[in-house]
Amino acid sequence: MSATTGFVHPEFLIETDALERRLNDPGLRIFDCTIHLIPNPDIGYTVKPGREDFENGHIPGAQFIDLQADLSAPHPKLRFMLPSAEAFAAAMSRFGVGESSHVVLYSTTTPQCAPATFVVRADRKLMVGKEAVLAAIGNDAICTINALSREQHTGTGGTVYGRVGRIAKSVNVPAAALLDPASGTYLPASELRPKFAAVGAFGKEVITYCGGGIAASADAFALVMLGHPNVKLYDASMSEWATDPTLPMETD
Repeated sequence: MSATTGFVHPEFLIETDALERRLNDPGLRIFDCTIHLIPNPDIGYTVKPGREDFENGHIPGAQFIDLQADLSAPHPKLRFMLPSAEAFAAAMSRFGVGESSHVVLYSTTTPQCAPATFVVRADRKLMVGKEAVLAAIGNDAICTINALSREQHTGTGGTVYGRVGRIAKSVNVPAAALLDPASGTYLPASELRPKFAAVGAFGKEVITYCGGGIAASADAFALVMLGHPNVKLYDASMSEWATDPTLPMETD
């Protein structure tokens, strides 16, 4: 693990002015990925795609992606599940993304931009299921991080996905705490690194989770930018874990 105070992978973010200068690049693909999770006491939350936000105004040349309809595998109970490589490739092709494309993702709820070059590759095993999370409990070589709010982590408030509380032995780094509240952009590396260091994330395998995998991706992305070499995401998260009474949970 690098001991530097800056980002090991600063290329994963793009600044607003740099994006503006590239708007006429024919290889650029910009996607508004805004999605709203509206608290619902009966089912945890209702999903509302941010298409209305997009239609009210968006970055020039951007397209709208519905995270659930376009990029999630169908599931009878769980949302935002990882699609197959074939389904993902087909979706990217529909949106005009090829191997030479440069992709920028943004959200109007947290307007950071994350560029990447899209290439279909073998599965890098970046997602895990409940079996891996269960096996991580009590394993000092694995740090399981909850990206939900402090209140949800302790079981004292916030949206509930079944049972209150957190996955047993997990620690808390809220995704919201990684962003500058004024600009909605990621905090500098010098402020992010201590947040993860405080919960023992470095020098171990990390598994991130949240309610349905969205906030967990923010924690995972920050760790990758900081140079962490072994980060995985539990995509079913509390939407699965909290509804299964056989899986251990804790509260404060």
